[in-house]
Formats: sequence, C-alpha cells, structure tokens
Amino acid sequence: MTTNDNKQIIAPEKHLERKNPILDLWKQFKSLLYGIIARDPRTATLGLLDFLARTLRGAPIARFSRVTDRLLVSGQYGKRGWRRLQEEGVTAVVNLRDEYDDRAAGIAPKTYLYLPIIDNTPPTMEQLKKGADFIGKEIDAGGKVYIHCAAGVGRAPTMAAAYLVQNGMPPHDAWNTIRRVRPFIRPTPAQVAQIEAFAAQSQAKTQA
Repeated sequence: MTTNDNKQIIAPEKHLERKNPILDLWKQFKSLLYGIIARDPRTATLGLLDFLARTLRGAPIARFSRVTDRLLVSGQYGKRGWRRLQEEGVTAVVNLRDEYDDRAAGIAPKTYLYLPIIDNTPPTMEQLKKGADFIGKEIDAGGKVYIHCAAGVGRAPTMAAAYLVQNGMPPHDAWNTIRRVRPFIRPTPAQVAQIEAFAAQSQAKTQA
C-alpha cells in the first residue's frame, strides 16, 4: 500500500524487527561477510568495523559513511543510532530494505522515503529516479540525507550513485567517489549495469 508524501507502508508481519532483532543483525552481518571474505585484510577489517559500530553504537562511523557533506551512506541504524544521526544533522532517510521498514520499527524521521528492494538486486529505473529526486530536493533545501540498506554495501551505494549520476557525475566517477569513503562496497553486476542505464536515460532526457 502506498500513501502520500513519498511514504510506503508494508504489513508489519513482513518485517524482521517484528520477528527477531538477532535475526536481522545476522542478515546484516551475512550481507557484509559475503562481500569481504575474498578481499584484502584491510578492506575486510574496515567493513567489520563499520558493522560493529552500527551494532554497538546504533550508528555508523562518519568516515565510512559521509560521501559528501550532505549525503551519508551506510547500513541499518538503531534507536540510539537515530539520535546520533540527528545530532550530526541528518534530516531525512532513504531506506532500501525490502525486509525492514524504519517507520514500522519507530525509528523513521518525518522526512522518510521507503523504496523496498530485495537484497542483491538492482532498483528499478523508477525507484532510482524517485530516490535521486527525493535526495536532491532535501539537499537543495539545506538538509542532510542518510541512505541505507542492511549493510550499506549494495543497495544503498547504488542509490547514492544514482543521485550523483543525476547531478552530472559519470557512473565510474560516482562509484569511485563512494568507494573512497566505503572501500568495502560490493554492488552486484546488475546494480552496476542499472546505474549505467540510468546515466544513459538521464543524459538522453537532458539532451532532449
């Protein structure tokens, strides 16, 4: 069911936070672990530090999440984490987790966009456009946006890349901009391809 003001609600029984918080933490950890086991020790360590920070503090480490002064990308935050994010000036959240709705968990801000995407799959072109527009509107108004999925390594960086691409950055540069902050991201080939397609579509509309 969809409501006004860019808010989408999913039946509460679908969400992991309604079932078992430990199960959700395990999903976040697996999402991260699958991507870092084949990487170098330093990158793996940074990814684990980010996960532990969100688990223990409820919020990410700023140096691993701040893509720009007004755009942050990471994984799921908790109740304590939302207070920390507010203290850092975050005014809006984009949640890409099909399996978890921040509003149902009581940790969503007033300015909140829920675009449920299955893990390891790309957003639709419509979702990329809606997300990029939402992020741009909030940032243009002086706000600060936090984009998240489970571990912040696939769906969330893909949406951040869409925002950067829509604002004129080539896809390769967009990914590199995010990787400079989060070297442990692991977008799937399908997610990378979708950003290429989104860039081509955005460019075609600009030239039309």
